[in-house]
Amino acid sequence: MLSRPMIVNSADYAFEMPTSMLEFDPAKPCQPSPFRHMILHYQLCVSLAKAISSVAANSLSTELAPRMRHAVKGWLACLPDEYAANNPDTKWDNEYDWVVFQHRYLQLIAYMSLFVPLKPYVTRSSERPLSALEDDLQRTGVQAALDLMKVSWDLFENVASTGAKFHYSVFCIFDTTTVLCSAFVHD
Repeated sequence: MLSRPMIVNSADYAFEMPTSMLEFDPAKPCQPSPFRHMILHYQLCVSLAKAISSVAANSLSTELAPRMRHAVKGWLACLPDEYAANNPDTKWDNEYDWVVFQHRYLQLIAYMSLFVPLKPYVTRSSERPLSALEDDLQRTGVQAALDLMKVSWDLFENVASTGAKFHYSVFCIFDTTTVLCSAFVHD
């Protein structure tokens, strides 16, 4: 990434998975932790590191994008019910307002991870014909951008309604919009 050689192989980590036992309340054993989203985010990072560790540093993103997509989709499928991408369990939403933020944050991170390796295909010039794989990656990238815009706006509305400021909520909206505008210019 960033055209730099890999110095550390992130797939060969040797540290222990964090737990949320400090927040455990015996009176409410199923209560979600205010820090659970960070543990889940960490799991996604580890999955992505393993997925891309075998891709050569100088290889094309045609190898990288499908590996990252597979890792993200697998991670999304394993999320707890309250963070599920489709039909999340909302039983905690009213009592623990951070669960809504965590859900939207995790969706944003997932769609951002799907979109990043596809940016070069979305903004690719249409002067040269695309191969079937490149065309598929471009279509996938546009859909990932639209999905990212939706979850970015959802997170922004959640954060703005509480008066909080969170840089990802605004950054992803502008970054994705910029990439989509560039796609129009190059098409």
